[in-house]
Amino acid sequence: MNRVKQIRPDGIVSRPQRSAWHALGRELQRLHNDQQGDSPQVNTLLILALISIPLLIILIFFGKTVAEWAMAAIDRLRGTDPIPSPDGGP
Repeated sequence: MNRVKQIRPDGIVSRPQRSAWHALGRELQRLHNDQQGDSPQVNTLLILALISIPLLIILIFFGKTVAEWAMAAIDRLRGTDPIPSPDGGP
């Protein structure tokens, strides 16, 4: 956008002052014209963090309980630990 130069009565050539709104508009236009966007690698990293961090927290708080449950399930699958009957008997 070309600005028209103004000639003052004393002969000095000046340009109109740009307002803060004009500068803000220019910056917003520059951001809007940015076509690169975000990086796919960053998105992948954020998704992995979103999944793994809650799992790590669960393992930290319930790790021993989960390990005991997993060992009992493996023993039942191998047949070394009998499956408890619904009536409470052997």
